[in-house]
Amino acid sequence: MRSRWLDSVGLANAEEFFGVLRRHAQVKAVLFGHVHQALDQMRDGLRILATPSTCSQFKPHSDDFAIDDAPPAWRTLALHADGTLATQLHQLETSLVQPA
Repeated sequence: MRSRWLDSVGLANAEEFFGVLRRHAQVKAVLFGHVHQALDQMRDGLRILATPSTCSQFKPHSDDFAIDDAPPAWRTLALHADGTLATQLHQLETSLVQPA
């Protein structure tokens, strides 16, 4: 996630996990959440997607924990018969966000 504090949290066996996935060519993507940020990148030919939070977002690229001003958001996915994946991010209109 390129945030020092958040990058310290993760799978204890991440390399083992990705090693298993590399042995299964039918796996095209990994989707995860609870990082309160959007992410769409490639790793070893595998698409890595994080979905943002439907609540508040964490400030990206920060050394310490911080909440971002970005509104609640979500990701939709479309899985196609040919194995392709389409995804889109959606954000709640800021005029609809209630102050805390």
